[in-house]
Amino acid sequence: MLYRSIDTKNKNMKRFLILALSLLLLTSCQKEKFVEVRKFQDEKCEIKITAEKESKFSGWEVAVYVKAHGFEDGSLHFEIFNDKLKDNITYNWTSPNEAIISFNQTDGVPRKFLLKSSPQELYLGELK
Repeated sequence: MLYRSIDTKNKNMKRFLILALSLLLLTSCQKEKFVEVRKFQDEKCEIKITAEKESKFSGWEVAVYVKAHGFEDGSLHFEIFNDKLKDNITYNWTSPNEAIISFNQTDGVPRKFLLKSSPQELYLGELK
């Protein structure tokens, strides 16, 4: 009787280890990466968005870089929660020199950023 009890514990321990290792492998798969480059204003404004996602359960670490009209490059870094980043970025040009860049998140609440780009000014900041 004691022999069977130990044997059952070993089988349960093996099953637990196999399950734990399987979960570890699933969550530590290769990082997802995303890169998008868009040019606007007759090629005078370039927006580059790069992002990495550690696992299926983590958010995207996003960097937005802006190069325009000879200004020094600017950038913003933030985190977005969404499965597919590519389908959830929109550019809404409100005037020839202003755009709102929106990143839609899983919870339905977008993060919005204002871009102002002209020969006199370059600005990128989050709208609250």
